[in-house]
Amino acid sequence: MAEPASGSQAVDRAAELLVRIMQSERPPSVGELAEAAGLPKSTTSRLLRALETRGLVQRDGARGSLRPGSVLLRYARRAGRGGDLVELTAAALDELAALTG
Repeated sequence: MAEPASGSQAVDRAAELLVRIMQSERPPSVGELAEAAGLPKSTTSRLLRALETRGLVQRDGARGSLRPGSVLLRYARRAGRGGDLVELTAAALDELAALTG
């Protein structure tokens, strides 16, 4: 059994999954994300649940594929009006770091 990820490693992995979702041409499944990131499906699911809880990703349809969540869509709309994305997402990323240890 794999050792639990350190807090910074968990945040890095969650961020990698989020970037993969945002860069994907079509909404990926949990299995596809796990394979692409080289992570166990259980770890991938746990990290995605944390992202989903915070509105950073959401499940799409019966297949359960993932796409950017409502929080990111709101930030993207604000960023289009001249907001700084780092500044806009800092609070959400700080919360994610605290939640994942």
